[in-house]
Amino acid sequence: MLEQDMEVSLKVIIVGNGKVGKTSMLTRFAKGLMTEQYKKTIGTDFMEKEIVLGSSGETVRLMLWDTAGQEMFAGLTRNYYRGSGAVVYVFSTIDHESFTQITRWKDKVENECGELVSVLVQNKVDLLDEAKVTSEEAENLAKELGMKLYRTSVKDNLHVNEVFEHVAEQYIKRGGESSIDTALPGLGGSGQSADPNPQNVDFKPSTQRTGGRKAFCSIL
Repeated sequence: MLEQDMEVSLKVIIVGNGKVGKTSMLTRFAKGLMTEQYKKTIGTDFMEKEIVLGSSGETVRLMLWDTAGQEMFAGLTRNYYRGSGAVVYVFSTIDHESFTQITRWKDKVENECGELVSVLVQNKVDLLDEAKVTSEEAENLAKELGMKLYRTSVKDNLHVNEVFEHVAEQYIKRGGESSIDTALPGLGGSGQSADPNPQNVDFKPSTQRTGGRKAFCSIL
């Protein structure tokens, strides 16, 4: 088999309210840079990074889409959900509303692409002294939604890489491109099983043998 036939690609969207640190998280992960100043994302932003899976040694190309958290951009950003194989839901430790809005974001994504591989992220844990969300609240939501919970700090570069490695590995475990088809609305996909013990774990990118084709959610 030719090397290009083994190419693994995964589109990942990162969603959540504004000011929770989505852009900073992607910039830290994709470019290794820390951005201190807040800059509102207008519509969407795109970054890309190749990673090597520790479990298999395969190279995975992650196509990372940063979506605006403001409602005024909702119609635009939903268009960019399509084609996704995984989603990262982010809320801020110091913003309780961003936490309560996670289920709304989940509904929006699943209305476009069905039940994707997903992960829940509690960002800005370096600001626990100002916390508006308790550990128990975060863990209970992760259990309720059936997602792994990561507690991250972009500033300290804590567990940022692990988030994206995790969704990548889970994507492969679910069958890659084939798992997306069975997860679409109305097709009776089995979806994800809940993780009874949400916690910080190692990140591993999504890897899948696609025969040179990009995996994507097929809603048009």
